[in-house]
Amino acid sequence: MKAGVISRLGMAALVAIAGVAAIGALAIMSGEARSDLGDELLPDLQVERPQELYLMKRAKAVRLHLSNTISNKGVGPLELSSDPEFAEPCQKPGKPEGRRVWQRIYEDSDDADSLGYFERSVDTGYADQEAGCMRFHPQHDHWHFDAFASFRLYRERNGKLAGRSRKTSFCLIDTNRVWNAGLNGTPKHQFYTRGTPGDFKGPPDGFGECTADSTDGISVGWSDTYGAGLPGQAIDITGVRGGRFCLVFEVDPENKIKELDDTNNLRAVPIRINVRRGKAKRLKGSCTFEGPYL
Repeated sequence: MKAGVISRLGMAALVAIAGVAAIGALAIMSGEARSDLGDELLPDLQVERPQELYLMKRAKAVRLHLSNTISNKGVGPLELSSDPEFAEPCQKPGKPEGRRVWQRIYEDSDDADSLGYFERSVDTGYADQEAGCMRFHPQHDHWHFDAFASFRLYRERNGKLAGRSRKTSFCLIDTNRVWNAGLNGTPKHQFYTRGTPGDFKGPPDGFGECTADSTDGISVGWSDTYGAGLPGQAIDITGVRGGRFCLVFEVDPENKIKELDDTNNLRAVPIRINVRRGKAKRLKGSCTFEGPYL
């Protein structure tokens, strides 16, 4: 379970992303929803440089473990919400129970005090659009949003693919504030997470709980971090020789989330791997090759 300020660096047991489900149309309207949306207050998802990077060797198997931090530098939250009354299944053979996910896109109210950015108390108009699937993960006892991130490893000298991850799932919550973002509309405290005893008063019930019916996301100016020790945060590089590589992170690889800018969803980081010594190191500067995703 999750409560309050949770840093998922290290071996924490939370993985994945909960979203939400609504009805089986391209958009739904309810409550304060509007069908005549003006300026949309959209998120802008970006990948930050990884803080953790190491090799794990077991017998002959070698895995590159990495942390992943995804920030929202847009003008509105990334918010995935559900409506159990209208939830639709999204089943896959051999996969746990799944439900449709809907992204809530808020409209700028033109309020003079929050013109061009999101303020929850005044920007109440919204529209929902389908954004993929979430499903229950029994080993973590909560729901994850499918295919939120992926990682690829290229040999720097020739751009040859050396390894890749599966598309990983997240339980979206605010874990860390992006202090250097300088963005309007950034809440002082985490919104998509429950408050801990003695901490600030958390958001209303049903936010940041990673259940089938909760509303989850990343606030403007906040990020969600998954530590290198969590399931899904690794690439199998068994049989790969050491050297310089380009490690490419991607958020929303299936382009199901509506954003301000879809061209900045990749981050390429140069690294050095020494398999014999069991070490991986992040390098300064940029990758020196033009790979297929750069």
